[in-house]
Amino acid sequence: MSDNARSGIPHFFLNALRIVTGLMFLEHGAQKLFAVFGREEAVHLFSQMGLAGILEFWGGLLIALGLVTRRWPSSWPARWRGPTSRCTFRAVGSPS
Repeated sequence: MSDNARSGIPHFFLNALRIVTGLMFLEHGAQKLFAVFGREEAVHLFSQMGLAGILEFWGGLLIALGLVTRRWPSSWPARWRGPTSRCTFRAVGSPS
């Protein structure tokens, strides 16, 4: 096993926290989308609650599986500057 491998008690608890958090999101999304866990009826998909249910269900599944929990989400805003990064603003009358 390499030195950079994630092992030990702290990493076990971090993984347990990630899985429990993902399953909680998944459960809340399933409750909204599929009317399970005490909900009387499912919400409409094209409503605000429907969008929240979709994001909670699929986001919770991805978090529980650990697919988008490492470096990608935290480094993405730094890499993506967006369309406004190419815009420059100059005062009127200033040289180009």
